[in-house]
Amino acid sequence: MSRGSARPLPDDVFRSFVRELAARTDKLDMLGRLRRGHQPDRHGWCEHPEHAHRWERHPCPVLRLADLVEATDEPD
Repeated sequence: MSRGSARPLPDDVFRSFVRELAARTDKLDMLGRLRRGHQPDRHGWCEHPEHAHRWERHPCPVLRLADLVEATDEPD
């Protein structure tokens, strides 16, 4: 087995990150903070100041992450 083959796949790392966020005791508060200010403008772009340097379609990656965390069951 080569040294590089033991690395986790990026998808597995991302899913693990989402599960960790879903397990937080303050999950609802955290999701509210993540979503705050991310509103679509009349052209469908996210108006959050975080996107001032580059336009992001609404829903932006931050909102999509919040949705994934919300939809993830907490581990037993």
